[in-house]
Amino acid sequence: MVLMHLCALAGLRPEVVSLDHGLRKESASEVMLVQQTAAALNLPFSTRRLGLKPGSGMAARARQARLDVWADLPVDHVLLAHHQDDQAETVLDRLSRGAGARGLSGMALQSGRLVRPLLCESRADLQQWAKRKGIWWVEDPSNTKGTRGWMRHRVMPLLEERRPGSAACIARSAAHLAQDEAVLSALASRLLDPQGLALETLREAPPALQRRALAQLLERERGERRELSAKLLDLSVELLSLERGVVEIGGGWRFVLHKGRVHCLPPKPAPAELQEGRWGPWNVVASTAVGLRSVELGERMNGRRVVDLMRQAGLPCPLRPYLPIIHLGPQRWLPGVSFQGGAPSGVHVRLEASPGTTLLGGGPFQRLL
Repeated sequence: MVLMHLCALAGLRPEVVSLDHGLRKESASEVMLVQQTAAALNLPFSTRRLGLKPGSGMAARARQARLDVWADLPVDHVLLAHHQDDQAETVLDRLSRGAGARGLSGMALQSGRLVRPLLCESRADLQQWAKRKGIWWVEDPSNTKGTRGWMRHRVMPLLEERRPGSAACIARSAAHLAQDEAVLSALASRLLDPQGLALETLREAPPALQRRALAQLLERERGERRELSAKLLDLSVELLSLERGVVEIGGGWRFVLHKGRVHCLPPKPAPAELQEGRWGPWNVVASTAVGLRSVELGERMNGRRVVDLMRQAGLPCPLRPYLPIIHLGPQRWLPGVSFQGGAPSGVHVRLEASPGTTLLGGGPFQRLL
């Protein structure tokens, strides 16, 4: 509500978007309050109904639902009203979970399209200004619940009582850590190359850069920034230093060590029928729709086990789910390895590795098949 008024005072006319999570019966009237205030300030208004259901992981699900809305808005910037106390609570919460410098950097003033212009302002100052201007607001009762509620209403008051200004100090530490993180991340990015990470290069780097390089490799392959726990990163560094072949990192994603290189592999692709599209690491273009799937347990081709054919071709175990069995009627192809059933006349299938894929270099894997 304060941010809306400040935008109007600054001569800006942003669209006000109010999200109704659908979790409380009062939420509809709260959206109405925001709409009436926006109208009084002559600001365009719209609402989005998220339709969330109560249950486990509610805070995370609600946050993701909000992020999805922001991502879909056809705008240049999204202004959010997080403030200094929110920052302090975020940092303390992440500290209690064992976060590294990246997590303890807290929220950024700007992250892509998301901008937080009030991040350096305290909750008390914002509330005082709102009262002085006669601005109404609603306190969400969920703010008193869960870990964040406990941080806000029990931990932070104790810290402020013992050391006044703690929230501002924690936020300042987060800003310093964000600067340190930027430098270390830039150094870590130099360890990466188009095919992943060279194990020897990774070993020679300090642990702080090892963890960041692995996190960046995962982000690059996923195509999105998502936190990987410091504990899991530490474990990955330890296991890769022991030359363990595969490290599971959640969601079906894995770090794989092969021929002195660390690759980041996605979940096993699901069976699909495509004429043009994406299957696992491959962009597929075919003259007619064909089926693509990973090898099945015990599958045979030309009287031999497919896994034996893959092994003979030099395809290591971690890469085998990503080389597709291509099938059309009774015909089956295993590109670069085997073929069965007589090729239909005029059928062509082109597989080209997606940009940035780290799967290349194992047995029959080539950039183009």
